[in-house]
Order: sequence, then C-alpha cells, then structure tokens
Amino acid sequence: MLVAMAPLSSTGLVGLSGIASGFFGIRWDVWFLAGFTFLASAIGALLRRRFRHRITLVERPTGGLWTSTLPILVSLAIPALLIGKWLVASIANPNRFSQAYDNVFHLNAIAYIVQTGNASTFTLGQMISPGNAIAIYPSAWHSLCALIVDLTNVNVMVAENALTLIVCAVVWPLSCIALVRATVGTKPLPIIAAGVLAAGFGAFPFQLVQRGPLFPNLLSYALLPVVIVLVAGLVGVWREKLLDIFALLILLPVGVAALFTAQPNGFTALLAVSLPLLLGFWLRSLRKQQKAGATRQRLAWTAATILPGAAIFALIWNALLIPFQQWQPIRSFPEAVTDVITGGLLGNAPTWLASVLALAGVATIIVRRRGYWMVAAFVLLSTLYVVAASSPKGPFRHLLVGSWYEDTPRLAALVPLFTLVLAAVGVHGIVQAMAKTAQTVQYTIWSKPSLEFIPVSSATAATVTGFLVLALTLASPIDGSPGLFPRTSSVTPPISQLWSTEASTLLSVDEYVLLARLNQSVPQDEVIAVNPFNGGSLAYAVAGRKVTQYNLTASGPGDDLSAIAASLAYAEPKSDVCKQANAGNIHYILDFGSSYIGVYEASLLYPGFVNVGSSPHVTLVDHEGEAKLYELTGCKP
Repeated sequence: MLVAMAPLSSTGLVGLSGIASGFFGIRWDVWFLAGFTFLASAIGALLRRRFRHRITLVERPTGGLWTSTLPILVSLAIPALLIGKWLVASIANPNRFSQAYDNVFHLNAIAYIVQTGNASTFTLGQMISPGNAIAIYPSAWHSLCALIVDLTNVNVMVAENALTLIVCAVVWPLSCIALVRATVGTKPLPIIAAGVLAAGFGAFPFQLVQRGPLFPNLLSYALLPVVIVLVAGLVGVWREKLLDIFALLILLPVGVAALFTAQPNGFTALLAVSLPLLLGFWLRSLRKQQKAGATRQRLAWTAATILPGAAIFALIWNALLIPFQQWQPIRSFPEAVTDVITGGLLGNAPTWLASVLALAGVATIIVRRRGYWMVAAFVLLSTLYVVAASSPKGPFRHLLVGSWYEDTPRLAALVPLFTLVLAAVGVHGIVQAMAKTAQTVQYTIWSKPSLEFIPVSSATAATVTGFLVLALTLASPIDGSPGLFPRTSSVTPPISQLWSTEASTLLSVDEYVLLARLNQSVPQDEVIAVNPFNGGSLAYAVAGRKVTQYNLTASGPGDDLSAIAASLAYAEPKSDVCKQANAGNIHYILDFGSSYIGVYEASLLYPGFVNVGSSPHVTLVDHEGEAKLYELTGCKP
C-alpha cells in the first residue's frame, strides 16, 4: 500500500513545493523540491513522535508470498507490458510529440518552468498572461516533466512522453490495484484481475492521451483511486487495516493537494465518490449509537450533523463550477445509458466482458450485503457521464458537470474506475461460487462408494476456477477486438496519427528542423512573432526563444497583439505598429505558411506573420524547405 502511495505523495509534494516557491519568491528546481520534501518529512516525523501514544501500529498482512507480493507483481506486470507496448508502438520515437491543440501549451509550460523556475499553480498561467499577479493553472504535470528535463537533460518532448508512459502503464494500474486490495482484500485473483482490466478500457487512459491531449486530467485521474483508498480507510470500509490513522490523516491532505495541482477535476470526482462513503459512515454511526442505547437527544444531534456536512459539500461543489459552456451534448439519453451498460463510452466498441464481470460484482455485493458504496460510486459517476453526454445545455447540466467544463470525454474517463472495481469483486464472487459448487459436487461424488477420486481442497478449486476466469478475461473481446492483446490495432492508429510529423498540420519535419536551430539565429532576449495555429509557438518549447503567443486560443491574438498580428511584416518605419513591436522587442517573424491545425477562424487573424516574403521590410535569415525565419528590418529604431 505504501508503494501505491508514493506517486500520490510525490505529486502532492511537487505541487505544494511549487506553490511555496512562488510564495517566497524562490526559484523552483530539484534542489528546492528536495529541501521542501525533507522539511515536510521532518514535520511528519515530529508529529508522529508527539502523538505516538495514540497511534496503533498496523500489523503486516498475513500470508506468504502467494497472497501478498507475487499477485501484486503479476497484476502490475500485465498492464505495464500491454499499455507500455501500445504506447511505445504509437509514439514510435521519443522525440515525437502529440501535435494537437492543447499540447502547444503543455510543451511550452514545461519549458517555462525549466527556464523561469515558476512552478506555482497560482502563477503558471503568467506564461500566457504576464500582466496578472494571479494566473491559475494546475502545474503538477508540467513540474514533473520539468524535473525529468532537469535530471536527465532530455528535451521537453522526451520528458512528456516518458511521464505519459509512466502514468498510463504504472501509476494507473498501481492505483487500481491498491483500491481493489483495500476493498476486496488479499485474495490474489481479484488483484490480478484488477491489473488485467486496467489495460482494458479505451476511455481511460487512452482517450485522454489522444484527445486534447488532457495530460493534467490523465495524472489526476490516475491518482484518484489512491485518494479514494484513504477516504475509505478513514470511514472504516477497508477489508483489513493497512495504514494507521496518523498516516491516513497525513496522506489525505497531500493527496488532495496532488489532485488539485494536477487537475481539480480529480478532486471533484473524489467529492462525488466520497458521498456514499460518508453517508454510509453517518448511517453506521447512528446505528451503533442506537444499539448502544443512546438517548434520543444524542441520536438527534448525530442525525443533525448531516445538515452542516451537506452545506459544506454544496459550497465546495459550487465553488468548483467553471463558467465554461462550450461543449455540447453528443449522445441521446438512450445511447448514453447504453454506453454505460455496455462500456462502449463515447460510442466506442463495447467492453462486454468487463460489464458482465461488473454485473457479477453487483450481485456479489447484494448477496454479501457489504460494499454498497462501490455500486453507488459507479452509479454516480455513470450518471455524471449520462448528463454530460445527453442533457441539453442549461442550469441542471452546469450544476452537475460544470466542474468538468461540461466536457463529455472527461466524464467518460471516470466510468471505467468503478467498472473495474466491481468487475474485480465479480471475479472474486464467481471464483468463490464455482469453488463452492465444485466442492459440493466433489462431496456428492466422493460419497458414492463405487467411485474413487482424489479429493481437492476448496483453495485449490478456487485457484483453478480463478485462473479459468482470468484466462477468459485475457482471451475475450474486452474492446470489441478479437481479444485483449490485439487491442493495439484499435489503440495505436489514433495516437500514432497525432504523434506523426510526416502528415502533421501543426509542425512539419522542416519546421521542426528550423526551430531546433533558432538559438543560432535569434538572440535569447528577442521575441519572435508567430501564428500559433501553424506551429510557430513551439519555438519556445523547442529552442527556448520567446514568442508572441504561447498557446492556441479561439479568441485569436487578443487586443494587445491584434494590430501587430494584422500588419507587422508590412508596417512602415516609425508607425504605431513598429513602435509597439520595438517596445515588445519583437524583431523576428516565423513564417510557416497557411497550413493550420483544425478549422478555426482565429487562425486567419495573423496575416502579418504569414507569407510575408514579398514585404520590403523583412529580410530572410534562415529557412528549411518552405519554413522561413525573417528579421523585421523595417522597424529597427
């Protein structure tokens, strides 16, 4: 369990240390992080020593290698190999990168942290809004990538790919295994099933990699199961005690910080999942007091605690709503419900086996009358997806899914989590039912004197039937393909296309080559005029040269840049445009032509930076194929 907590704690400390460095005005780097981590650890150790008499130590889990370490290693190895294989095959070259809308910002933000040492979630947005004292943007993903750059001296593209691979192939399966381990117990087969199933859903992690890409959401959602484990431990629904109360109380705020600084969407999902956990805890408290003979007044006071709790929940939920309603519903209500039932989220191929196993998990919970919160969590997350996918725009839709920008894929990525948990419970239930049936049949046959068979223990029967279930899991069409392992045929093409440089609409091979040698042509303090929609903004990520715009935005260049974007290359000396360019130290133009990413009207608002070779006020400095770098000679003072 402590191994599963490591990525969560590391991310939380990275996010908090970035905020601390910004608050004290100290450059953030690996040394600051090391000092912050040492200080946090020392404070934790002192607090633990101070309250050691109130801490009940946790005994090591019972059982040998088979019931503890080996199943976890196997369950980690399977998704690591599968997901790793698919992503490596898709990316193909570590220097390639996702040539998609959001990734221009992500790559530049990594470079910004490396160059400026500003890793604070409260000020990372200053890269695109330098005039704002507070410019909030979740920084944990970009800070972790910046650490990789600092420690290994690779470029930002390699760092981003490395972290993507680690989060998808290691952190996500490890978090799922930890959640199943805490809620189902030490049984090896459900744990192995959790690892296998972690690689079986397209909605997560692959959908977030190929759409956006939504890397901050990817990190936040991958850590979410471990934070749920902490909440479940605090309300007492673990199958066995894995961490003491002090560790839980220390790790939970660090986990919340990790979700917030990665992407607050993960924290809002935690709020939704925590509802059934907290409600169950409240009902159990009432029941215990009633059985203990508590007075009516005491019961009334306990019952009344739900009111301030509900008020606090409502205030936090409302504070997290984002006034952004661009995304439209994309499915009808019957289609969205069918998506949840079959696992074919966003209209993709159904995950039939996972759905059947999850249904078996629901049946197991009902029969045992334990674990209803898992069913409730699945229903809540599924409901949020259905609302985002099918409800018309309006107050109701905004209230429920406004924290996720009302964006259906972000909600779809949450549904597989408790599908997986219920499916693992289902594997456990099926194995136990089959083992009990086998034992009964064996006893019936054995009781006949005319027949002789070697007796089989219930544990052996459970193991054999369990492996049959796992074999079926591996061989069955989880995503509609001939089997789980051939899944690469449905995962690789979309990601490969985004990571391709040959057919890119954002940055071609020639354009990348030109960017890579900008540091030989452009002084470091100069600013390059770019059209972000044809890839020019990546001059900052590739070569560390400042640009006029660091991200793509539907609003275009903005009021402060609109005049320059409209006519810079053709501006007459001493004109207002030239004066503005000189004030901003803008003396170079990257001309990557009129091949733009997507179909956005804003891409046409930069005529002063596109096809400017005929202007008498610019001089060609460097070129690679059709990609050109010009110096703005007409505006020189």
